[in-house]
Amino acid sequence: MMSNQPDNIEQTAARREPMSKMRKAIARMTTQSVQTAPHFYSQIEIDMQRAQTTIADLRARHPDVKVSLLHLLIKACAATLQQYPRLNATLDDETIVYNNEVNIGVVVALEDGMLIPVVRAADKTSLLELATQSASLIERARRQRPNADDLLYGTFTLSNLGKEGPDSFTSIIRPPQSAILSLGTVAERPFVRSGELVVAPTMIATLGVDHRVVDGAQAAGFLLTFKRILESPELATLCD
Repeated sequence: MMSNQPDNIEQTAARREPMSKMRKAIARMTTQSVQTAPHFYSQIEIDMQRAQTTIADLRARHPDVKVSLLHLLIKACAATLQQYPRLNATLDDETIVYNNEVNIGVVVALEDGMLIPVVRAADKTSLLELATQSASLIERARRQRPNADDLLYGTFTLSNLGKEGPDSFTSIIRPPQSAILSLGTVAERPFVRSGELVVAPTMIATLGVDHRVVDGAQAAGFLLTFKRILESPELATLCD
């Protein structure tokens, strides 16, 4: 039987390192996902000028709360999922299960792996409350000391690699969820706004979905709605 390993692996290997428990868990999860869920991806570019202005205004009015762009993105994602509940659903054998809560998992990168703490009822929580709640969740995840239920009950996942991240990237869906949203870094790029070419802060959002549950039209609708919310003059009302 032919091996997938090179013949001289012992000669070329600098060292061997057993996988950590976290690395093994990630390996199991991602392997299960790609082997069972037919992924496809859709992408859209979003003008983030209004979102940045909204966050700046919130920080000025509420200096005691460390609200960030990530919190606004979670809130906008939750509002979009209310309109596209199929992307907040899970697949149980041949039955689509619609969840009555919008619980958004946020990927937190660690030195050798990741944790995904879950912001519960993100659709029903005010932005300022969400900022306070998620800050504690994310800090516990970074210290690798999550509470027992911090990582449970997620219905959708958001991955954002921050200011130093790539322009865009794709992610693997976390079973048994049906979708994951990957948000690239916000950067100044050429962008057409109101028919004019300008340089604007934009973000590329990439949606990965399980084609067993979600079709292309629903994925496109989700992204267009997410974009419309973030670019809308009424964005500030989402923060109430």
